[in-house]
Amino acid sequence: MGATQHDEGAPPDGAHGSIRLPKTTERWIVAGVSVSSVVLIIISFSSGVTFSQLEGPGFVFVALAVLAVLSKLMVQVLKFRVIAGGLTRGSLTDFRGVATARVGSEFVALTTPSFIGGEFVRAAWLARKGVEAGKALWIGFVEICIDVYVGSAVSLVAALVAFERGATTVAALIVIVIVPIMAGYAFFILLFARRGVRFPRIIQRIASRLLGRARAERIVSQVQGWADGFSAAAKSMGRQSMPTIALAVCLALVQAVLSGLILWLLLAPGRAIDLSSSILAVFGVQALASVPITIGGSGISELGLQWYLSAVYGFSSWATVVLWRLVSYQLVEVLTGGAFIVLLTRGLKRRQGE
Repeated sequence: MGATQHDEGAPPDGAHGSIRLPKTTERWIVAGVSVSSVVLIIISFSSGVTFSQLEGPGFVFVALAVLAVLSKLMVQVLKFRVIAGGLTRGSLTDFRGVATARVGSEFVALTTPSFIGGEFVRAAWLARKGVEAGKALWIGFVEICIDVYVGSAVSLVAALVAFERGATTVAALIVIVIVPIMAGYAFFILLFARRGVRFPRIIQRIASRLLGRARAERIVSQVQGWADGFSAAAKSMGRQSMPTIALAVCLALVQAVLSGLILWLLLAPGRAIDLSSSILAVFGVQALASVPITIGGSGISELGLQWYLSAVYGFSSWATVVLWRLVSYQLVEVLTGGAFIVLLTRGLKRRQGE
């Protein structure tokens, strides 16, 4: 289950042949990029955005926004490395492998409703590195929890500012979305992670009828083993883990600032709002986009940002909204999609060499 340096390098003899991704994976990658692109194109045409309007901020500000996007991806890599290395009491020295796994897994989150799934890819990568499966899942869960609670805190501040400025509807919707998410993660941690998960016998009975007794018992036993490892990793969290968590939270805050910076740079020529207001606008939108209705919040993100800017700050700019989505999502989707393909290709080469 563990991996060696050879895994990250060239494939063994006989594995140099052409590696082709499964058809379903290829369709998923194409669909993930296409759906969001089509939605953005429709919004651009329906709102009357022109190419000249997209050039409004100027090359320098757009280039700086792209640099902020790349910096945010790098911070995500560092945060994953800090959490995984700290909670496993080991060091992930293969930075290229860590970066590919973290950036590639982000594509999964960006192409699913409610931005979920990337943590399972990272857990699988950690398991291949020799981390026990249950613990690998716990590491992924910890990273998600930090992002969720930091993001939720900023989103609630965004809701508070909206309430103060009279935008009660958008503020109420943010609260309605965020509070159940925070409560759900807290419930999962307290009830399941800390107390452990035992699968009811009825699940095994149902599985036995569908899959056969022997196969069902094997699958349930394996899943139960993962759950026990997950719970054991959760219970092992103590004061010695606090420096790791604190550093990860700081990095998550840096991510939040960079997220707001991207929007602020694209608005900077007009100086419409300050950086802190841009951060609140982005996280107010992220709260609304986390509702699992569309892939990666496509459509909801664009409409949400336009709504928040007009309702809370009193101005609207469809051109800025479209450009912000292009830089902060479409560009990231392409970059992470490339890393995802590399990650899958390495996995296929590894299997071919076994």
